[in-house]
Amino acid sequence: MKKKLLLIISAILLIFSVFFFTTQTMSDTVDITPSITLNNIPNSVTTGQSGNLQGNINDIQGLSVEGTIKYHSSDPSILTVTSDGHWKAIASGNLSIVPVVVLSKKSINDLQAKFPDDDLITRDVLQSFPVTVTQNDQAIYHLYNPNSGEHFYTLNNFERNNLKSLGWYYEGIGWNAPNNGISVYRLYNPNSGEHFYTINSYERDNLKSLGWHYEGIGWYSITNGVPIYRLYNKNDTGSGAHHYTNNAVERENLTSLGWRYEGISWYGQ
Repeated sequence: MKKKLLLIISAILLIFSVFFFTTQTMSDTVDITPSITLNNIPNSVTTGQSGNLQGNINDIQGLSVEGTIKYHSSDPSILTVTSDGHWKAIASGNLSIVPVVVLSKKSINDLQAKFPDDDLITRDVLQSFPVTVTQNDQAIYHLYNPNSGEHFYTLNNFERNNLKSLGWYYEGIGWNAPNNGISVYRLYNPNSGEHFYTINSYERDNLKSLGWHYEGIGWYSITNGVPIYRLYNKNDTGSGAHHYTNNAVERENLTSLGWRYEGISWYGQ
């Protein structure tokens, strides 16, 4: 009986010692995953806008920490961002800005000193800040000269109003163009009085060599959107030889009347 009791007491002491040793040696885990506060980028921006991110690393477990922040864009085709935070909106769409924080050695040492008996862990989770980019449109005005038959396009309010005062018919907004993108070149023929528009730099340079006046970039095109069709009237040797429209019905009607369809010139919005 005494032997049996002794064995029971020994077993209890063994269990207690194992439990005591385990509780004394088992360390807790402390989450030190860094995060930032980003204050100076709105949830929505327009194409062409740019700026610089300013992020602050948040305290970790009540301790002020330092480190470096490197920024990334989830879709650089919509919005680009350099590692130090300079961003620029390129095209419309949705994306996220993702910061990656690297704590300084001093901050890591400070955290280890605060939790000497604990395991410090970082979660494999990144912050993300959603941003919506919308297109900043410019209206392209359409005017018509009843005397020469020329259709003229411009985004310049002063030019539009001046031509209206000279008897041109204002036919409204032809389409909308972005603030940046693919350049649409404008040229003028001093002999026929025609204005010509193209995104093709070879075509631009060829016309310049033939005496056309290059008048600069008229507006911009996006890579895909509302197609602007170009048609040519071989019988018109004046200023109305070319016509541009985003109206497929008008394109088909002019084609049926003998105009030659020359394809999509560029894209509007």
